[in-house]
Amino acid sequence: MTELQSNGVSLDERIAQLLPLYGEQKAEQKAREEFALKQAKKAALAPPGSLKLPPLLEEKRLKYEIPDACFLWHAAVDRVFAFQVPTEKENFHGGAIIAPETTRAYEERVTPKMVIVNAGLKALDNLRSHGIDIGHTVVTNQMVPYRFEVGLGVDNKMASMHILRDGDICGSLELMAAVKSGRCKIVQRECRDVDGNSFIEHVYQDERGHLWQPETPWISDDG
Repeated sequence: MTELQSNGVSLDERIAQLLPLYGEQKAEQKAREEFALKQAKKAALAPPGSLKLPPLLEEKRLKYEIPDACFLWHAAVDRVFAFQVPTEKENFHGGAIIAPETTRAYEERVTPKMVIVNAGLKALDNLRSHGIDIGHTVVTNQMVPYRFEVGLGVDNKMASMHILRDGDICGSLELMAAVKSGRCKIVQRECRDVDGNSFIEHVYQDERGHLWQPETPWISDDG
């Protein structure tokens, strides 16, 4: 048997660890599956800092194990490329709940939680004017229909990215955190329309005092 190594443990050693639980044939099968997944993760996920991403996006890449293949494509115009991430769940004791495969497959179809990987220039202008940026964890219109495969992920299955329009994005985790902390404020300013009539507009003010001119993104008629 080939002496593969994973985390300092050889395949034979891992089989020996699993023998009391599964028996010889099942133990070898599970050990090989474990080793295959670890090799897939190593191949799909570059070491920290090696992709030279913005800090927040790098943090999300490592947290959610976003595969390197997702960083081969860049969105254009008002499109956004986003990677779907799981909804975190905890049991009453604070530990993670491991969902069955059928539940995970269902959540993959309907969970609207994603990380923005990149955005076209128009989309970036629109999103930033509303306090949202690359690397943010966002929620979208639930049934975003379009995605494309990019390559193998850390689970040795084909990974994909969702194709959004800026108006598909409904909210941001980081935006709420910024508002709560005071780094981003919602303020009023007086404006005038083309006829000279005065009206009040709400805008975001960042920590430097800069006011963001809100841009209206594309939103579908059933939006």
